[in-house]
Formats: sequence, structure tokens, C-alpha cells
Amino acid sequence: MADRYHFVQDNVKVKLSVVCTDSAGIAIDLSTATVSLRWRLKDGTIINKDMSVEDAAAGVAIYLFQAGELVPPTVEYEITVTKADGAIITSLDTQILGIRARLA
Repeated sequence: MADRYHFVQDNVKVKLSVVCTDSAGIAIDLSTATVSLRWRLKDGTIINKDMSVEDAAAGVAIYLFQAGELVPPTVEYEITVTKADGAIITSLDTQILGIRARLA
């Protein structure tokens, strides 16, 4: 079980917001980049989705979860930035989101 819940099962259009930074903690300029979210469900299923850039200069990207994508108890995710020059930067650490099951 997750120590903390971030989302509730089956909620739709709830926002995951991330700040993409380099190893020095400086925001990556996303103005000519694409950002993708890759997550693994507890059963091992891998899901890949494109994120939207919300604030390119500040390195902020968002994803709005769709129906059926938030599955308890947790999802583990990583972010990948693909820059216009072909550079690919993937988060060093995966993150865990706690998903609370809806009450029956």
C-alpha cells in the first residue's frame, strides 16, 4: 500500500505536473522538445503517453489522466524529454504515485 495517495481510482482529467530539470537542477527548456510519460502498473503493464508542455521555459509538462488509467494501489513512472537535436533525457529515478481505490 502507498504511504500517501496522490489520485483516486477512475478519476478523469486529474493533472500530473512535472518540472523537467538537468543534473544541476536547472529547468530544461521544452520549447523545441517533446515530453513523454511512461508508467508501469502493479501487474507489470507499461503505458506510454505524450505529455503537454505547460511552461516551456520553466520545464513544466503535464498529463491529464484518462478513464481507466489510474489503477490502485500504485503506478511507477518516468519522464523522457526528447530535444530537437535528438538528445534524449530520461529521469534518473522513477517516481511512485499512490492510487486510492474508490469506495464500493
